Amino acid sequence: MSSLLWFLWSAAGVLSVLVFLAAWAYLRPNSRRARTVLLTAIAFYFLTTLYVVSHPAGQLLATGYRPLTPSEIPRGRTAIVLLGSGIFTAEGWDGSRYSVLDRTTAPRVLEAFRLYRLIQPAWIVSSGGNLREDSIVEPAGLTMKNALIQLGVPPELIAIETRSKTTHDEADIVKGMLPELGVDQIVLVTTELHMRRSVGAFRAAGISVIPAIAPEPTGLDDWWAWFLPTDAAFNESKALAHEVVGILYYAVRGWYR
Repeated sequence: MSSLLWFLWSAAGVLSVLVFLAAWAYLRPNSRRARTVLLTAIAFYFLTTLYVVSHPAGQLLATGYRPLTPSEIPRGRTAIVLLGSGIFTAEGWDGSRYSVLDRTTAPRVLEAFRLYRLIQPAWIVSSGGNLREDSIVEPAGLTMKNALIQLGVPPELIAIETRSKTTHDEADIVKGMLPELGVDQIVLVTTELHMRRSVGAFRAAGISVIPAIAPEPTGLDDWWAWFLPTDAAFNESKALAHEVVGILYYAVRGWYR
């Protein structure tokens, strides 16, 4: 389901849908339904490219979450659990590889580093694997660990998790790591749109967390860009749809509470 959703929100997916519907309308010139569905699809995809539409809709999903302050964290040993997302791995002609954070993961790492400086946690858990075991992409957990070390976090304070494929996996695997970490509370770091599903997944796994949102990437520097079609708005709409469908799916599977 996740793969289908990402396809429908890709350039190839949009083109495929519109070509199919245009062919339907062409082959059935007297069909009012065919024209209506085609025009509806065009309008829908156009609206998903407008930041003035995608951002307010995303803020509804993120209602109740705000940047975390040290005063909101109780006394005791704290672990920051950093949830990974996309990683870009380049491969050279000689087979060498180099991995970097993508535009969604980088703000999460920066938020984890901000909190590290503010609260001096006992641990930072860098969590994230690959969807496919044969992928050449470096696991997010490892790439984020390297980024945290570059920012100044001592490597001995970072525990990594690279086996997970989903947020549900991360919750279950982190739960198994907690006895060895010996912490009193968990601060969960992820982006605004991903936070609600993440909190629900960890709660379903029996873990109470303190949410710490990282900002969503926008890439918009001018106010007028809010009213024009942009890749940033299209990507945010895709992420929002992924989270809404994900919450519903997790709820059906009993992975969301």
